[in-house]
Amino acid sequence: MASHYGPRPKVFEFDGEKYFIGSDVGGYLKCHRGSLYKRYPLLWKRLATTEERKLISEILGSNSVNSSTIMLVKVSEAEDIFNGNEDKYRSGGHGSGMTAAQPLVRQDNIITTKTKHASNVWSNTQMSGTHHLESIPCSTPASGGRGKIRHREHIYSFDNPAKLEALEKNANLAEDLVPIRLDMDIDGIRLRDTFCYNRNETLITPEMVAEIICEDLELPQASFLNAIATSIHQQIEIHKDVIPIDEGVPDQRAVMKLNIH
Repeated sequence: MASHYGPRPKVFEFDGEKYFIGSDVGGYLKCHRGSLYKRYPLLWKRLATTEERKLISEILGSNSVNSSTIMLVKVSEAEDIFNGNEDKYRSGGHGSGMTAAQPLVRQDNIITTKTKHASNVWSNTQMSGTHHLESIPCSTPASGGRGKIRHREHIYSFDNPAKLEALEKNANLAEDLVPIRLDMDIDGIRLRDTFCYNRNETLITPEMVAEIICEDLELPQASFLNAIATSIHQQIEIHKDVIPIDEGVPDQRAVMKLNIH
């Protein structure tokens, strides 16, 4: 049976049929970035219509649905996978009835869409996890689903006067956020992440950030800890050469470089 993480997905009913949101099912099964449809290519799925997206947004809240496309999967089939009956949704799996010569796309995955220019236009809703390219890579999924709780000592303590004084002194410093981008491949393990680090921070060092990242993502510290810390230090040094913004000048134009696919 597949390992589960987090609460069960919320059920939505449209036209008498019950559906899950595909991304919620993927997160529950720890299948990130569209890998749910790669692992189960025979799983029924379709794109939600504009009206269905509006209903989902109203139910979950306007800030909870950011994607312009929402994939729906049937509750009955997803429950089969939750209960361990997943072989029939794999290509050529036991009980699937598929052979090598038969197509892997189910006929009920093909739906008819109507446009202004054509009355019957057939569109295949089979979508891979790489249907869009990202100029900034997605973050590496955390390993919190494995149930390991991290116990860390806080760098401050209200019971310790010295630590409390250092915390107040650090809070009074001006904030200078530096955009940090990590994209490295070490020993066959790919790390991708983006975040901001306060250059004037005195309590949390880049080495501490690197250690936390290694713990949260379960990366080997021997390989990644120094590499992450060095990358953060290098990007902080490069950021020193950036010309600061003069708030007294009303109009300041900057050259922006966009790399969009």
